[in-house]
Amino acid sequence: MGNPLSLTTQHQAQTNWCWAAVATSVSQFLDNHGSWTQFTRIGVRFRRLMPTPGLSHHRRGEPEMPRHSIISGTWIRWLHVLFLACTVASSACAVRYAVVRESLYRSEESKQDRIALPLDDKSASVLVGLLDTGVRRDAAATTPNRKPENDPIYGSLLQALRSTDSLDVDLSKPGKRFCDIAVKLCGHTRVFRGRPATFDVIDARERQPVFPYPIAVSDGRFWWIFYHHQDKNGRETLQQVLVTRIPAKKVVSNAPPG
Repeated sequence: MGNPLSLTTQHQAQTNWCWAAVATSVSQFLDNHGSWTQFTRIGVRFRRLMPTPGLSHHRRGEPEMPRHSIISGTWIRWLHVLFLACTVASSACAVRYAVVRESLYRSEESKQDRIALPLDDKSASVLVGLLDTGVRRDAAATTPNRKPENDPIYGSLLQALRSTDSLDVDLSKPGKRFCDIAVKLCGHTRVFRGRPATFDVIDARERQPVFPYPIAVSDGRFWWIFYHHQDKNGRETLQQVLVTRIPAKKVVSNAPPG
């Protein structure tokens, strides 16, 4: 599907700024000479909602909120436009969390059983068997003894995870897509093409957030949660992986393009 409105979408500049990203995208679509940014919109909005004596979010030279925007009819019109923009620019609005399921629906019984990278023959066979059951530990594989490289969906990914050269990640610049971070891995498989990455992983077994934050990406059926490490030379690589099943009612629907 193309972009019939020629709407250039913006990613949120900060957490929970999806509404500002969408509003700014729509503003620039309607008036490409406008000077609104996410930062000016946040400043104006919160100065109105939470006025603080002696604290101004307005910077010199930045536009004030148009007076006509307080008219109810204008707000209704903007809400309709924003709803349309949210539909088109859903990637900017998405606040995604990867949730580690109970042990029945994940690739490990405990953290000590976590699958190490690069994969060896044993771990690759275990993983392809789990994927064949839909990551349900109490189910038998429908195709027992399948070779990992012969899996029609995940064969290329499992092969790539066997190679140390495919495990490099680049966290030096913010990337919205997993393949912006794991360029080498995505060069060998299409499983994660176009998929957003998230660093927000909820694991009830952890008493505090894991650091460095794991990188999670969904293929539409499962969350792949990668744990990484930086060596003394500054090289960041994927070290472990956890695969957990997404609840049926919450299957990620934003399929990769193409």
